[in-house]
Order: sequence, then C-alpha cells, then structure tokens
Amino acid sequence: MQQLKLLHPRNNLIEEAKLFRAQGQNEMAINLGIYISKENKTNEETSDIYRLIGKWLAETRSSNSRTILEQYLKPAVSIAEDVKTADKKAMERRCQTHFHLAHYTDALFRSHEERLNSNEWQSAMRLRKHKTVELEALIKRFRSSTKGEKTDYTMKIQELQKQLAMDKEEDQKLQDDRDNFLNLALEGYKHCLVIGDKYDVRVVFRIVSLWFSLSSRKHVVNSMLSTIDEVQSFKFIPLVYQIASRMGSSKDGQGPLNFQFALVSLVKKMAIDHPYHTVLQLLALANGDRIKDKQRSRSSFVVDMDKKHAAENLLNELSSYHGAIIQQMRQMVDIYIRLAEMETKKEDTNKRVTLPRDLRNLPVLEL
Repeated sequence: MQQLKLLHPRNNLIEEAKLFRAQGQNEMAINLGIYISKENKTNEETSDIYRLIGKWLAETRSSNSRTILEQYLKPAVSIAEDVKTADKKAMERRCQTHFHLAHYTDALFRSHEERLNSNEWQSAMRLRKHKTVELEALIKRFRSSTKGEKTDYTMKIQELQKQLAMDKEEDQKLQDDRDNFLNLALEGYKHCLVIGDKYDVRVVFRIVSLWFSLSSRKHVVNSMLSTIDEVQSFKFIPLVYQIASRMGSSKDGQGPLNFQFALVSLVKKMAIDHPYHTVLQLLALANGDRIKDKQRSRSSFVVDMDKKHAAENLLNELSSYHGAIIQQMRQMVDIYIRLAEMETKKEDTNKRVTLPRDLRNLPVLEL
C-alpha cells in the first residue's frame, strides 16, 4: 500500500477506490478508502473519504449502523463544517455530506418504525402484558402464601421481573434509537436545503412527507418550524398545492405551536415571497363551499369548513403584504367560477356564448 501511495497522488487513490467500487470490488474499495483516511487527517477532502466509506459500508451492509455513523458519516459532516471557505466546491461537499448522513439515518428510522409497527412486535407487546398480569397474580399469591411456598414464588417473581425489565429496556432503546435517527435525518435534510440546491427536489418531497406523517410528534413540529425559518421558501413551491391542502385540519393537534401553526407559517412565507404561486391555492380553499345552486346532487358535496376558514384567515393576513394582487386574483377567480357556472346546452356547443353584462364590462386586470 505504501508503494501504491508513492506511485499515485492522493486524489488518484480516491478515484482508484471509486473505480474498485464501480467494478464491484467492494472490499478493496473500502480498505483503500480506510487507508487514505488514516494517512490524511487534516486535508479538507478527508470528509469525502469518510462519506464514501460510510456510504459504501451502508450499501454493502459490511458494518453495523453505529460504526457507520460514529466513525464515518458524522465525522464527514464535522470535517466538512470545519472548513471555513465558502467556495462552491466546499459548499457542495458540505451539502453532500449532510445529505448522505440524513439519507442513511432516514433509512434507519424507517427500519425501526417498521419494526415497532410489525405484527411480531405487537405480539411481543401482548406477551409482555400477559407477563405483567402473571407477575401481579404471583405477587398476590406470594403475600397470602405459607412460609414454605414463598421461596418458590420468590424465584418465579424474580425471573418474571428480570424478563420484563429486559423487554422494557429493549423497547425503550428501540424507541430512543428511532427518535434519534429521525432527528438526525430531519436536521441533515434541513442543512442540505440551507447549504445547497443539488438535492432540493428529493429532500423537499421527503421532509414534507415526514412532517405530514408525523405531525403529532412535538419534536417533528419543532424541527419543521426551524426548517421553515432557515430554508428559502421557493424550495417548497413544487409542493404548494399539497402543503396548502393540509391547512385547517382539526386532527393535527392542539397547542400554540402545533402542526397547523407551523403549516400556516410555511404557507404564509411562501405567499409573501411568491404570491402568484401560492394565493391561487388559498383562494381555491376559500371558495371550497361555493357550489352552483342548480348543481345536481348539490347536497352530496362535502365541504371542509376548517380549510375554508383557515384559508380566509390567512388571505386576510396577507392583504397587508399583497392587498392589490389578492384583490385582483379574487376577481379573476370569481370570473372563472361564474363562467363555469353558466348554463349551457348541448346544441349550443358550436355557438358563441353571450356573457352577462357585468362580465363584459370588467376592467382589465393587471396581474
């Protein structure tokens, strides 16, 4: 290996490790990467080596998650963050290391979540409840037993207590690990969005999915608020329809800093920064109860009034930022709705439709 180092500059060794990996020689690639990382402790590109080793170990499942995280992916992030230069390459490296850490911990979170929701785990929970009931019954018998019986009961009680303690410890560790992996993933995704734009689409779709599916968890809402505050709002515009559609849901928890508070904060930020992309979605929700009088089966339409009120309240708040734009957009939406509500007949398909006088005399909108 020393001879290899003399023959090749360090960057060439990195490329050679990548080549080994591409050729399927995983062990050689990983070993060469580990060698390079040990030989160079201060070079700023060391973060790339740690990141690659961690990534390859994860993909090939050649090591346990603790080793991958603590020895490679986390150090990769730390080294990248320690580099104070703000050039494009350094920023890309930071973004990449954060993404790989977040992506890996996200996978670990999903694995733990699936295990906690699996049929096997639920069966184990039922068995634990059965053991708890059995323990309580043994304790009652112990109290009313004779001196000779107490020894047998004591042994059985101690054995059950030991089993329950081990089960509880395993359960708690699994939940703690799951929450820790989730926090690392959310934090990594946030930094990824703040630092660069290489992974914007993948990260935004995933982080919004996590927010929506875990909206009842307080630490997820706190992370959401932090992300909304630090990340530029345009990155969420591709999902503006889905994000706005969750407004006003009464099942999203109570309290001053609940999911709805965070969600409205995000929609408000998007609307202030990008009104033409956001306000129309709010107007659609605000008009959710507007159903044509002669609409067939009118009574069968289900209107979510919580969404309507939430959208109206936010539009009122936004009037102080974009009052003129919102007013004209309201007019435009109203025109489209009225056009859609106009009565037409099949025989009039190819005929020119006469518009109502008030629609014909509308001033030109300046949108």
